[in-house]
Amino acid sequence: MGRSRRMVAVMTMAAGALSLVAFAAAPLDAARGPLAGIDDDVPGRQPSLVWESSVDCDADAEIAEAGGAPARHCAIEFDHDAIYLHEHPGVVGTDGPFRLSAYDLSSGERRWSTEAGSTFEITLADGAIVLSDKSHIEVYDPETGALRFSRAGGIVRQNNYGVLLVEAGADDVVAIDASDGDQLWTDTGQVGAMCRDFVVMVSGLDVAPAPFRLLDNRTGVERWASEDPFDPTSDRMTCSAAPWIYVTDGMSVREIEVYGGFVTWRTMVADNDAIDLYREVALVGSGPDVVALSRENGDRLWDAPADSIGLSVSWPGRLREDGEGLFTLDPLTGVTVRRVRPGDATVDGGEFRVFGVSDTRVVVAAGTILTTYGLNDLGVAWELDVGDRPDDAGVLAGHLVVRIGDSLRGYAVTG
Repeated sequence: MGRSRRMVAVMTMAAGALSLVAFAAAPLDAARGPLAGIDDDVPGRQPSLVWESSVDCDADAEIAEAGGAPARHCAIEFDHDAIYLHEHPGVVGTDGPFRLSAYDLSSGERRWSTEAGSTFEITLADGAIVLSDKSHIEVYDPETGALRFSRAGGIVRQNNYGVLLVEAGADDVVAIDASDGDQLWTDTGQVGAMCRDFVVMVSGLDVAPAPFRLLDNRTGVERWASEDPFDPTSDRMTCSAAPWIYVTDGMSVREIEVYGGFVTWRTMVADNDAIDLYREVALVGSGPDVVALSRENGDRLWDAPADSIGLSVSWPGRLREDGEGLFTLDPLTGVTVRRVRPGDATVDGGEFRVFGVSDTRVVVAAGTILTTYGLNDLGVAWELDVGDRPDDAGVLAGHLVVRIGDSLRGYAVTG
């Protein structure tokens, strides 16, 4: 029964894994495919250009040449059937332009465009577009581009339930409803974690460590508090869509059930200073090494040098990257199963850039070449020379979107 319980959790927590575009996780059996299966979803035809739109953006190379002077910076985000483009000058204190636009994913037609306030970051919350700088936020309707509300304070966190956490002074955090800007609750301290329908509040940096508290994300009502104090200067915590949080204290790692605050297991790991979740394991930093703990029972499964496991690219695909390329890593054994080196190692020092991840594909740029690999076997689905270095790219709903300077392009397999 314990194994069944955890298997369900692993499926749910994979949603929203780190990527340019957030996708729901594949079922667990399918997600295990990268270790043994063959990707049978690779298209047999190359994608072709189906639309191109002009946008007011500079290429990354032009921005670098500007040497910090105002330039036309752009960032893109995706949701459902739309592309959202945020334009800003990249320098605080300049007049702009600041603009938010939406484009149709299939045709490239601009649906709407609106002038924005002085903002430099774009994120998508549940049914909302959030633009922000360090002092205020602006929330827009994704269908119409209408400004819903703006308010002072920097964005701290957001979740998939339409709740935004915003700074309110040096020591307070305010929860805001992303649909209308209503204030839901306020609390004192720092946000330790925000997952599912809860927020974990920890003590501020200038006060003595205190037990952390788990609050309901919409009401702010405290569900429970920890027995031990949590020191935000040295202790760490993390969580996912599964109903557990993971807390370190320098000497041990605890898994805590979120409904009642019960410790389900505790494992000693000396000198721990970081924690990350990777499918069935918790990866715990311990000096120069990483220790993999089973999330099922806390057992120590394997150790490895920290610089040997790279960074996570796709949780469903067990895909990671390092300076040498992309590779699939079995979380239960720490064994590298497959590895690819994007691009030509003799060109530009072999540099590559991961742009987008879907539930079946990862898009990588090396020079002017965009390559998509199937997550199931790291096989090449296709390679496409886009003519210049891409500044942005992403995959969504069978489309590849690329921005090169002032050109926004959509590709798809047609015919």
